[in-house]
Amino acid sequence: MKREISFLFMVLFSFSIFFILGCGRTFESKITFKGKVYYAWTKSFFNGVSTVTVLDPTNPASDAIVNVVGYDDVAHTDSSGSYKLTIKTYRQFLSNNKDLYTIQAMCPRSFSSEKIASDEYTTVYARPGDTIEVRPLLLYEYTEEEKNF
Repeated sequence: MKREISFLFMVLFSFSIFFILGCGRTFESKITFKGKVYYAWTKSFFNGVSTVTVLDPTNPASDAIVNVVGYDDVAHTDSSGSYKLTIKTYRQFLSNNKDLYTIQAMCPRSFSSEKIASDEYTTVYARPGDTIEVRPLLLYEYTEEEKNF
């Protein structure tokens, strides 16, 4: 009888330790994404041999819209192009796996009508309880003529 009780105690103790250590993120059901969004224009210059065109991402995109594809939550960037987006996710029990999330940056509705900017997407891995620093996102601005080119 003592042997069975001792075995049961060891099993329960082992399970409780495993449960406590494995569930550090069990009760966290949110993921936070932070980053910046910039407008990028084409910039041409003569390098001595030919004209080179590059993207110039120097202007922060204020009031741009950022969301996670498949989720209803959105964030707007501030005047420096920074955003912080928190989404609610499903809780994971005893799992250390990260899921893949697609972040999308879009132009604000107040963007001027003669200029158009493309959306940008990036993917990141995260799990509940994480705060993820997302790489800078670029909204490439082009004119209607460039779009039809």
